[in-house]
Amino acid sequence: MRVCGYFGKRPGDRDFLFDGLPARVADRWAAMLSGWLQAAQARDPENWQRHYYGAPIWRFALAPGHLNDQIWVGVIAASADAFGRSFPLSVLISAEKAGLPDYLTGPVDQLMDRIERQLLSFLDGGLGRAEMLKDLERVSDELRRALDVPPKEHLVMLPSLRPEEFAIALPVAELQANPERPGAMVQWPAQTRRREEPDPCYWWHEGTETRPAELCISAGLPSGSPTSAFFLGDWTGAGWRARVHDSGME
Repeated sequence: MRVCGYFGKRPGDRDFLFDGLPARVADRWAAMLSGWLQAAQARDPENWQRHYYGAPIWRFALAPGHLNDQIWVGVIAASADAFGRSFPLSVLISAEKAGLPDYLTGPVDQLMDRIERQLLSFLDGGLGRAEMLKDLERVSDELRRALDVPPKEHLVMLPSLRPEEFAIALPVAELQANPERPGAMVQWPAQTRRREEPDPCYWWHEGTETRPAELCISAGLPSGSPTSAFFLGDWTGAGWRARVHDSGME
């Protein structure tokens, strides 16, 4: 069953908001984001909130096998409840496809723009809960159709993970400038060499005043201290290291 909804906190409410999503999906999502927050707090106890509230709005596309047997796409925005307790607010939309393509298309990213605007309006109180769900249902149908249509052209081909990598991250500008051999790529080594696994998870954002647009590709839902980079930036400071002799797509 295809669903859409949101989960997290917003300033006008006293606790978590949870609408439209399966409980198991929301639980797994909450555990992942809680880990990201804990990693950010542990890495920079004095300044993590300043970086957190200035963090980019992350977009994501998760292949089947990570949250459940469906594709999940959506956005993540830093937020807090009425008492100032920090926790992101996320929109999640499911789609029934066998897997994700290894490219990013314009129509999909344009629909993500709309979802991001809806989320920001919801955070500001411009949309109520019922109105937010109704708007999400409309855009989610368009997004699923966009995922089903082969593109006439793609924005960029996405690099592949090596077997010894859990994740990679890089500026989008580097990938656009040299798709075959992008520079400034960092890697998060896998604890064990990967074998048969689901297709990757894709995470990207369009940049802020202090961070360029970035892309991250992971073999699973990221957890542990390296995830502090999602909110704090500075991938190498979070334990990622430069990828040596990158050959782009492998």
